[in-house]
This record gives sequence, structure tokens and C-alpha cells, in this order.
Amino acid sequence: MPARAVPDTLASFPARRFALTRPQRWGSLVFLAAACIALTAGQLYLKHVAQGYDPVWSTLLALAVPEWLVWGVLAPGVWWLAHRFPVTRARWVRPSLLHLGVGLLVAALHSLAVSGLHEAMGLFGDRAFAITLTIYMAARYPLHLLVYALIVGASAARRHYRRDEPILPETETPDAARYAVRLSVREKGRTVVVPVAAVDYVEAAGNYVSLHLGAKTHLLRSSLRSLEAQLDPAQFARIHRSTLVNLARVAALTPLQNGDHRVRLHDGTPLRLSRTYRAAVQEKLGLHTGAQGMTQG
Repeated sequence: MPARAVPDTLASFPARRFALTRPQRWGSLVFLAAACIALTAGQLYLKHVAQGYDPVWSTLLALAVPEWLVWGVLAPGVWWLAHRFPVTRARWVRPSLLHLGVGLLVAALHSLAVSGLHEAMGLFGDRAFAITLTIYMAARYPLHLLVYALIVGASAARRHYRRDEPILPETETPDAARYAVRLSVREKGRTVVVPVAAVDYVEAAGNYVSLHLGAKTHLLRSSLRSLEAQLDPAQFARIHRSTLVNLARVAALTPLQNGDHRVRLHDGTPLRLSRTYRAAVQEKLGLHTGAQGMTQG
């Protein structure tokens, strides 16, 4: 039978429709930076006028540009950190505490760098650097904490609306066409192709699932139930309401006192097999339902 292409029914129409080219992305970043600088300079102008001063625009720009120049250096690292440690409904406590601590540190580093640039440009005359830093942090530190939070929020929004879909390849049989053999995962602005056979186990993580491949973990935007329907049931089995396992990775089953079993993978990873799914898993592994086999090792 000739190979039959499976239509990509899981494609994300909104994500493709509103995707930006690289020049458009750079143009958007330049526009955003210019807008931030203009808003900061305008804010400083109004502040100086309210205090009875006659501000000079060149001085205002010299004060405003370093703020966003430093953010241009820090923002990629903050974006990477927000992508690496996302705040999700399933896991939000530790990532939130992490981002709180890092946000405080980043805002302090930002204040230090901007004050140093202002000092190097001689904007405050002979005033001591410690005084310049203190005044700047008192006025701008909360704003930069907010900027950090906005970057983390933008990363979360991007992950929410930019859907990752499994790629269903060309196959030779109608039955095989029902199941995915590769998954595409968006990471750091690129698409990573993950072979299904390389996945050890899958865990639910809020609106995502975690694909575990040895020491590596990939986040895919999908529900566990939806992904399970796209995987070959002869290859993957549910062992818990939040876990799927690659049956080829199972090395041992050990019974527990409450009727559950401990599943040990070939790399030593321990997982829990709920008694609800025990019979189905043992049948797929070729074990008798009441047998205590595969308990050693």
C-alpha cells in the first residue's frame, strides 16, 4: 500500500496566523525600546517641571536611555529563566519563589548598572556614587521589579497561546496512522522534534505534559488524556492518573502493601503503578494479573 500522508489536524491556526518574521520581531523590539525611552523621558520631564526646573531634553534622554539599554542586556536572560522555570497551575510555588528572589537580584543589578552609567556620564556632578545609587533605587527599584514580572508574564502568555502539536508522519498502514511517532516541542524559539520511542514516561503538569527522556525533560502543551489518545497503546500505558509510561522502559514491578506497585525503569527511575491500572499494565507486559513476577532487580 502506498504511503498515506496524515493531515495535520492539530495545527494551531492562531499561532501560525499571527507568527512574525525575524525582521518584524526585531522591528517590534526596536519600537518597544523607543517607546519605553520616550515614556521614561516624558515622565522625567513632567517631574522636573512640577519641581520648578527647566529640563533639557538631551539630559532627560541621557537619563532614560541607560535604563532600557541595561534591560536590553538583562531581558534575554530573564526570558530564558522564565521559559526554563515556568509558573504553571500544577507547579507554581517553587518557580514563584525562584522568580521573586531572582527578580529582587536583577532589579538591584539593574539599579547598580544604570547608576554606574549615569556616574560615568557625569550627570550628577561630584555627588557620591552611593548617594546616586540610593536615590535611583528609591525612585526606580519598584518599576524594575514590575518589568521583571512583565517579562515572566509575557513568557507565560506566549507558552499559553503558542500551542505545541504532535506531528503525525506519513505511515504505511491505516492503523499506524492513528498514532504519533514524533512530537514537536517549542523551546527557546525553535522546534525540537522528540521521537516517541525515546520518551521514558510522561507526567501531567497543568496545561502541559512533561516528556522525560533520561536526564532531559521537555514541556508539551497538551492534556495527558489528549496525548494518550495519540500514542500507541501497545507502547504506552497509563500507570497513574497523571503518568504514562513507555512499556519498553519497564524493568521491574514491586508490589506495595496498599495494592499499588512500584515501577522501576531501566535507568532506575521509580514510578508508582496505581492498583486501578495494575491489571491492564500487567496484561500489556505479558504478566498474569495475580502474578508477582518482575519484582526482582
